[in-house]
Amino acid sequence: MQNVQFLLISLTVGCCCAMSIDYSRYYNPDETPDKRGAVGNPCKGTDKPFPCSAAGQCIAMGYVCDGNKDCSDGLDENKELCTASKRPAVNDLEEFLNKQGWMMKSMFDNDSVKEVAHGLAVSTNLRELVRRLNLKSGSEKNLKNGLRMAKFGKMGFFRSLGMPNNNANTAIVKYMLGSLAKTGLAA
Repeated sequence: MQNVQFLLISLTVGCCCAMSIDYSRYYNPDETPDKRGAVGNPCKGTDKPFPCSAAGQCIAMGYVCDGNKDCSDGLDENKELCTASKRPAVNDLEEFLNKQGWMMKSMFDNDSVKEVAHGLAVSTNLRELVRRLNLKSGSEKNLKNGLRMAKFGKMGFFRSLGMPNNNANTAIVKYMLGSLAKTGLAA
C-alpha cells in the first residue's frame, strides 16, 4: 500500500512539475539498465535503495542528506550529492539548456551544455559555479542578475538577453532558474 501511495504522489509531483521520474531500477534492480548504461541498482529491495560506495552497503533514502553519515564512506552526506538532491536533475537541465541557445551565449560563455548542467546541479553557491565553469565577468553578471530576477518572477530582464517572447518559454525559464535560485545559487 505504501509503495502505491509513494508512486501516486511521485507521479503527481512529476507531472505537475514537468519532470521525468524513473523508478524502474527500484522495482527490478537486476534487469533494468540505468541512464548511464550500467545494469540496475546493487541494492536489493525497496526498503534500502541507496547504494553506498562501500561494497554491499545500502541505506534507506530517508538517511540520505540528513546530517548524519550512515554510509561507512560518508557518501550519503556528500556535499554535491546533497545539493543535487534539491535541484532539477542533470538530464532535465541539459534538455532545458539545449533549448536555450540565447542563455548559453549570454550566461555561460557558450560552454558545454553537459558541463553547465552538471555545474548547476552540484555547485553549492554562485561563486562555486562561476569558478567551476570559469565564467567571464559579463556572463557572471548576467547569471547573477538572471537568478535574482527568476527568483522574484521578473522575466523582462531575459528578453534583453535574447529570450524569445512566448509564454511557454518564459514559464520554463522562470521555473528552472527560480528552482536553482531558491536552492542556493542566487547571490
